[in-house]
Amino acid sequence: MPSYYYFIAAQPALVWGQKPQPGLADFLAECDRLLAPGDADFVRAAVGAFDPAFASQDRWEIPDALARSALAEWFEWESCLRAELALLRAQALGRAFEGESRPLFPDAQGAAKAAFDADSPYQAESILAEARFLFVQRMRPQGSWDRERVALYAVGLAILDRYHAFTEEAGAPRFEAAYAAILATIGA
Repeated sequence: MPSYYYFIAAQPALVWGQKPQPGLADFLAECDRLLAPGDADFVRAAVGAFDPAFASQDRWEIPDALARSALAEWFEWESCLRAELALLRAQALGRAFEGESRPLFPDAQGAAKAAFDADSPYQAESILAEARFLFVQRMRPQGSWDRERVALYAVGLAILDRYHAFTEEAGAPRFEAAYAAILATIGA
């Protein structure tokens, strides 16, 4: 398996709240240019699973190649976060939760609760983005310079890119329209 020490070491540090330069699209282009083809595909699959703009499918499902990697823990954490959010929403609507239970990650559950209790959708998304970013940063294997390390960097970059794309002014009307459509669908 190739070592990407110099590739990773040449990347700027990712810091929560700071806009990354270069952005995700430029980083993925560098991956395509400098990584082995299968490894570049692996990195894109990791990002695609997080960010629908880069995904080949629009549902939350761990790609097979990632399921057999260190990134599987991140998918389990994200699944726990999403399930906890769904549970909180169901409880607020007085409905039964019909999702599947996931392994417990207290930080994912805490982030879901904090986001659910947030004063605005923008604040909720900020809370979720920070929790995701911090979890991915903790996962980075020390002393490992393989494609999984590159993929975790790319996922962190995707989280920061997405976070910096949010604006409360632009997001609030879209959220209200989406939420109204959801409520209309479920008859609430």
